[in-house]
Order: sequence, then C-alpha cells, then structure tokens
Amino acid sequence: MNLTADTAGILHRPGAGFLCDDGGTIPYSAIPKIMAATDLYFNDCGKKNMFCLAVLADNTVAQAILVLYLLTQKVNFLLMGNYPQTGQKIPAFCDYILKISSRPAQELQLPADIELTVNPGYIGGPGPCDLERHSRSVLFMSSGTTGEPKYIQFKQKKLFGNAHNCIRRLAIDRRCRVLIPVPVHHMYGMGVGLLPALLSGASVCLIQKNNIIKLLDKIAGFKPDVTLLTPTLVKMILLSKQKIDRQGIYVSAGEKLAGGPFADFESRYGELLNLYGCTELGAVAVSPGGSAHSRSRAEGLVMPLKKVAIKISRKENGQIYCRHPAGFEGYLDKRGFRLPLSPTRQTWHATKDTGVRIGRTGFAVTGRSDNCINRSGFLVSLDEIASFLENLVPEINKAIVFEGKSDGLLAKLIAVCELTNGCSLDPAELKRLCKAKTQRHLVPDEFFFVREIPRLNNGKPDRALLADICRLTIK
Repeated sequence: MNLTADTAGILHRPGAGFLCDDGGTIPYSAIPKIMAATDLYFNDCGKKNMFCLAVLADNTVAQAILVLYLLTQKVNFLLMGNYPQTGQKIPAFCDYILKISSRPAQELQLPADIELTVNPGYIGGPGPCDLERHSRSVLFMSSGTTGEPKYIQFKQKKLFGNAHNCIRRLAIDRRCRVLIPVPVHHMYGMGVGLLPALLSGASVCLIQKNNIIKLLDKIAGFKPDVTLLTPTLVKMILLSKQKIDRQGIYVSAGEKLAGGPFADFESRYGELLNLYGCTELGAVAVSPGGSAHSRSRAEGLVMPLKKVAIKISRKENGQIYCRHPAGFEGYLDKRGFRLPLSPTRQTWHATKDTGVRIGRTGFAVTGRSDNCINRSGFLVSLDEIASFLENLVPEINKAIVFEGKSDGLLAKLIAVCELTNGCSLDPAELKRLCKAKTQRHLVPDEFFFVREIPRLNNGKPDRALLADICRLTIK
C-alpha cells in the first residue's frame, strides 16, 4: 500500500485502541490484515485506472476502515450520504460508486462487503475536467440548499493538517475515546471526529441512525472523552432530563447554541465547547476550555485554531473573513469543472457569517450576513432575534425568523417557533412579553407555532418548506 506518514502511523502504532458501532467492535490490531485484503481487491478491480469514487458513507466500522484505506491511495473520492430515498445524483466526474453492505462489525468481511459499480452518468475518458487524476483529493458535498450542487475539493495533505489542528485543540490521543453520532460524510463528523481519532489512535464509537435513547446509552457505556454533538442533540439531552455521569468534554457545531441551554447543559453534564467552522475550511475556532471560561463559552466566545487568521469587515456589517492554511482547493460542478472564486478568495474566504471581536484574538458569531435586514434605521440580525426568542421562554425549543412583505413603512418580521413537547403559547401574550424585554424594532409581528421544524439531510432548518407551510412571502 502507498502509505502517507499519517496513515502509516495508524497501522504501525501499537496499542489497545478499537473501533465500534451498533454491531460490535474491531481492535486496531486487526486493521492491517483487513487493509491488505482490501488492497488486493482494488488491485484486481484496476485501481490505477480509477479516477474518482463516489463513496456512499454510513457511520459504521467498515466505513471508517474503508476511508482509512482510501487515504493511503492516490485515488480521488467523494463522500456522500447513503440516502437512496432522496434521489441524490452521482456527479458525472465520478467513474465508480462504492458502498458497503450493512453487516455487524463482529461479522465484518472486507473486502467481500464492498459493492463497486460503474457510474452510468460518468462523462467517460479523461474529458474536460479540472479534477486531476491521482491528485489525492477528498471531496465533500456543499451544504447549500439552492441551485446546482457544488463539490468542495480538499487535498489529503490539507485535510490531515485540519485534523491535527483538532487533535491539538481537543487534546485527542491514543488513550482517548471519541463518540461520533454525527454523519461522517460531513466535514464535522469526518474532519473533527473520525479522522483526528484515527490519526491519533484513539478508540472510536460510531452511531448509525441516531436517536436520543441510543446516544444516552452510548455515553453511559462507552464513557467517551470527546463527544461530538449538534445544538439539536444538546437540546434533546436537556429535554430527556436523564442523569449522565460527567464524561470528558462535549463539542457542539452547526447553528449557534443559545446561551441559556448552553449554560444549563454545562451545569448538568460538563464542559461544552462550541466549534466554529464550515465545509470549505474545516475547523476554524473553538471556545476556550476550563471552568474559568464557562461564562465566555455561554456568550459565544471562540478562539482561532493554530495559524488561522480572522478579520471582521465593518464595511460589510461585520462579515467574517478567514485565512486558513488547511482550507479547500475550490469548488467543482457536477461535471468536474472548477467554479470561479472571487479575487479575495486567494487570501481570505468570505464565510457569510457576521461576528464581533472579543479581546485581541477572540470573536463571537452573531448570525448570517444574508439574514440581516434594515428595520427602522437599525441593522437587525434575524438570527439574533431567533436566539432571543429561544432564551425568552422555556416553551420555545427552536425559532426561525423570516422577513415578510413590507406594509410600506416597516419590514415585517414573522417568527416560526418549535415548541417543546406538550407545551402551548398564546401569540398575543408572547408579543407582549417581547415588547417588555426588548426594543420594538426587534419584536416579530406574527408568530407561527409548530411541533417540529422540518430539517434538511444536513440538519439545517428547511426554510423553503417552512415558508410554504406558513404561507409566507419571503423577500
């Protein structure tokens, strides 16, 4: 096998680490033999002629070993979710589709479990494609929800650099246990969870088809040192009210977690770090650890990781720009053509998030630049209003705020609130409470209450569907 320095370290490092999923456990000591058999399989399949594999990824031990194997090779591969019901299309620059049959870890039979098929939509031949053959590229799907899909290209070396940043900041080593209940085909699950754990030799537990009962059982039984969560999972744990022995640290990434739930979680379960990043850059910043910084964490303070630079543009309403030495190479379209980037991308990536400086190097994310409106002469962040509502009353689990039709004088604000189980609210009373607690230009004009906010595969709220449900006209 064509090992890099990083992957060679995993295979040759002694230790008692292991990988486990819902179906059992595989020790690290068994991986070299599995990898060797997998290498023979790919050689027989004509590995040298493969251009780019579309890997339909699940949270399983078999998937983790397969990703590790592919990282030892020069072949390019795209990580996709294994969601056949959504009708997702394989991009034309992928010549093969690869998935693994579902089987308990203790019955793992790599490479016999590998299903490798030709992509019928492949463009064929070298073709007019900007993705280079054997360039050791790892690709992720953009989390964007509109327009043509974009594919985000990383060189393996930079992906490893990103992982080492997380290893240092989260103090992951071979003695650690890392629990990953988030999808490994996303940058968060792969770049912050699985890859740093594999590179450090830490033991890994992967959760497939996650639910709160399974998650709580794994936390209690696996006893992780690092657990990856999303704000939704954090709130589900809080709602469960189940007692959990304090185990290591928890990491939350994705949408901003409101201060109230954040502080409540830390008081009951232990240290919760907020990780800020994106698919294009991987991990960018993490909140400071330790009991001395608990208040700062609740307020949203994050500190850039090693060699990552941040600047906040006053001219663009506080938009955050990031310079990251381990960032992506660029975007590809479905045919493999490179999409143009703005001139500033050569040095700084526009995140489309807004933020404020805290101290000399820290900052806090306040919302999205495209979720800001001018109302009564004030620049208003719709995300900040949503966060205010989530902290206003315990009945509101999640809030989304839209800009509706203007009455000619004032932009109309409409809030959609997800209520906790069994709760109800009176819209008039909620509006009265808002007026008493904040300024008039921050108070929504209408409220819609739902039992559950619909979400996309990437976990983000489906704003388009919400607009249809509530019959809103969004600018």
